[in-house]
Amino acid sequence: KQSNPFDYLKNHFIILSRKIKGFGNIFEEPRVGEDFAYFPLHFEPEIATMLYAPFFTNQIALIQNISKSLPVTFKLYIKEHPDMVYRRPTSYYEELKKLPNVRLINHKIDSLLLIKRARLVLTITGTVGWEAAMLSKSVITFGHAFYNKLSSVRSCHKPEDISLVIKESLESQPATDEELVDFISAILDNSIDFD
Repeated sequence: KQSNPFDYLKNHFIILSRKIKGFGNIFEEPRVGEDFAYFPLHFEPEIATMLYAPFFTNQIALIQNISKSLPVTFKLYIKEHPDMVYRRPTSYYEELKKLPNVRLINHKIDSLLLIKRARLVLTITGTVGWEAAMLSKSVITFGHAFYNKLSSVRSCHKPEDISLVIKESLESQPATDEELVDFISAILDNSIDFD
């Protein structure tokens, strides 16, 4: 199907107007000494949500469930996907800001910094989960990610199980260096070179 050039122009005009208008004080900086779980928003539409996690395509609903399931002392840090900045309406972020333990983190903050400081990383199937596992962090996924086999990664497939999976993840031991090396070696052994 050919895309309509007027739709293309309309989308670019919307993005430009959001850039000019800005987001006001919706986004925050991380707080020092705060216990938090980190959830990066996914690009949409994307195979990661639509095919690998078909029951968790509504990220707002998933975040609401995560927010309710975290320990009371925790905050949930949400960061926008770099390629989605200015593509979502302000109302999307305002809906997330209604949750009392959610902080929308400035999209310019390095994800690696957030991963290192987080007590727990949650993702639908994103690369952030793989990066966190490599840094010996506990990870929860909500879809079929290749790194789900690691002992530090738990996969949650039902919203009613989120609280239990969070509790188990916070009490679990990180993956050992030996396990991580074995896992990466297995990936390399089963990979092929191609141009």
